[in-house]
Amino acid sequence: MLPLGRCGEFKWDAIEAGKALPVTERIVHPIPVTPEQEAQWTDIPG
Repeated sequence: MLPLGRCGEFKWDAIEAGKALPVTERIVHPIPVTPEQEAQWTDIPG
């Protein structure tokens, strides 16, 4: 979720500060899908 101000607009200074932080840990959560579901995303012509 992105930080918002009182009026609901994005707080760009906070967003940019967060983007400048180094990645220290990455968590991956595998999501099981059927071969048919995976084909929807991997068989895209391009």
